[in-house]
Amino acid sequence: PSEIGRLTSLRYFDLNNNRLKGPLPAELGALTALTTLFLDNNQFTGEIPSSLLNLTNLESLILDTNDFDTDVPTEWLDDEEQVQKYLATLKKQARIEELESEVKKYKAQNERLKAEINELKAK
Repeated sequence: PSEIGRLTSLRYFDLNNNRLKGPLPAELGALTALTTLFLDNNQFTGEIPSSLLNLTNLESLILDTNDFDTDVPTEWLDDEEQVQKYLATLKKQARIEELESEVKKYKAQNERLKAEINELKAK
């Protein structure tokens, strides 16, 4: 809804994994205090609004796993600082996914060890 643009003091906005659909409202660009914006794992469509360029305090932006027409707003390609922020966010996300994968491996290893210990105890 367009009223979202009234939340001008909002610093952290996490809407990930909510099955939201449709285009992102351009009014998100009015949330200039935002430092973190997570919109991943939804079904957003269309263009990523260029109004997001107004979010100059933004440190973390995650938009993946949506149905956007483009990955990066074309206007951002002309702004080296925005490109670097976006790339840094992607790198952080990749590290998080890598760590999650490692945790899963260790959990599986731990479960195998528990099973082996229980088997030895049973003998």
